Amino acid sequence: MAKSSAIKWLLIFLVVVLIALAGAILYLLLEGRQENVSPNTAKSPPAVAPDLIFVKIGPMTVNLASDSYGQQLLYFSLSLKTSDLQTRDIINRHMPEVQNRLLILLSGQSAEALLSSEGKERLSAQILSLFDQPFTEPQPPLAISAVLFTDFILQ
Repeated sequence: MAKSSAIKWLLIFLVVVLIALAGAILYLLLEGRQENVSPNTAKSPPAVAPDLIFVKIGPMTVNLASDSYGQQLLYFSLSLKTSDLQTRDIINRHMPEVQNRLLILLSGQSAEALLSSEGKERLSAQILSLFDQPFTEPQPPLAISAVLFTDFILQ
């Protein structure tokens, strides 16, 4: 009986050692994976949105093209959305020319076309295209991402 109890204790000891060894190996494997993942996520900084800059233009009043309603006036203000300080500075330096281009574009519009939201979106795209032409040579491309109307009154 002494031999069977010694064999029994030896088997229990071996099972405990094997479980401990398996646990240690599992711990080392998981720790190694965390070390591989953690530095990569720690090295990459969180994404930061660029600072937005809005260049305000207006308020301005424009006579619209004549239509069946007679003479129409458009009172508007807008902001140009950019993330580039150089673009803001160029627009501000050439503001009289910017306003002139806007007046020429808007004076050719009809009130009927501007009443719908599609008409305002089309006008926004046309205004954006005004900045494709440089104000001076050489001029870097202007980084304007949107034209936002802040006032828009047809009378």
